[in-house]
Amino acid sequence: MLVIRLGLGTGNCAWASGRRHGKTIENHAGKPTINLNPDLFISNLIQYDNASDSLGVNSRLQWEYKPGAKFFFVVNQGYEVKGSRFSPQGYGTALKLGT
Repeated sequence: MLVIRLGLGTGNCAWASGRRHGKTIENHAGKPTINLNPDLFISNLIQYDNASDSLGVNSRLQWEYKPGAKFFFVVNQGYEVKGSRFSPQGYGTALKLGT
């Protein structure tokens, strides 16, 4: 059964603000998750802050291929935000196999 959680519930979205050098700093984050079945899901962490004008995206595919053994594929992407344009700033991938 396909279950999609958009991260609008308690603990899945966060908004924080503070002041630094007279400027209001805002940090926004969300964690949408797609459960493809009980053993396979894709989760994403998306964060933006106006201090560095950056957007970060972390996406993780997790598959429990046998009880206690998991396969992970992770992609991290960073973007600099200038107005309505996004410039790629970094990219990384990781693969992990647990037995």
